[in-house]
Amino acid sequence: MSVTGIRFYVEGAQTGANSKLGKQEARKAFHIFLTEIRDVASQQKLEWHSIVICGSRRKAYDTFCNSFEKDSKIFHILLVDAEEDALGDSYSTGKIWDYLFKRPGDGWIKPLGAEEHHVYLMVRTMETWIVADHEKLAGYYKKNFNEKMLPAWKNLEDAPKSQVYEGLKKATEKTTAKAYHKTKHAFALLEIARPEIVKNACPSCHRLFSVLPEKLQTG
Repeated sequence: MSVTGIRFYVEGAQTGANSKLGKQEARKAFHIFLTEIRDVASQQKLEWHSIVICGSRRKAYDTFCNSFEKDSKIFHILLVDAEEDALGDSYSTGKIWDYLFKRPGDGWIKPLGAEEHHVYLMVRTMETWIVADHEKLAGYYKKNFNEKMLPAWKNLEDAPKSQVYEGLKKATEKTTAKAYHKTKHAFALLEIARPEIVKNACPSCHRLFSVLPEKLQTG
């Protein structure tokens, strides 16, 4: 049966996305950030269904699985953080379901019929994508933004979550908007981040914007 639409299931528990307003802000941010994918879906005559902001990683997985099993007409996509664990060969070879099954604390089983193109990771956290675009960060925080405090890893996705958060805090703590705050700033920053910049810095983002559009075009 051919799919007629596309829907994302995204975690958002730690970014204030459990409230009604928080979910609206999250949906708007991802809607804008995923414009390139929306355009491909539109070209393929696929209906773009509202992005589902699920809260915790586990809630996102459970919601995705439930929907995947019930409605085969929708192209269901799971998008969650990878968290702190070393990704190893499972991620580098594109075996995301294998990674999510083996990761301590997850043990997620791939739903029957699901493939690798149904799941994507924000490595290690959504903030990794945010810090990739230094110019947009500077434009948001303006005066006293200290770019030198951002993580300077050769491979940004290798930077631990703690260093990403600490770098964001130190880079922004003297600005008018004050130090980075997940609930107050995360989605506003994702909304203005440029996917082309993030893709160049983050293989996980590049995978999302290459694998998924290709699959939507080839079926």
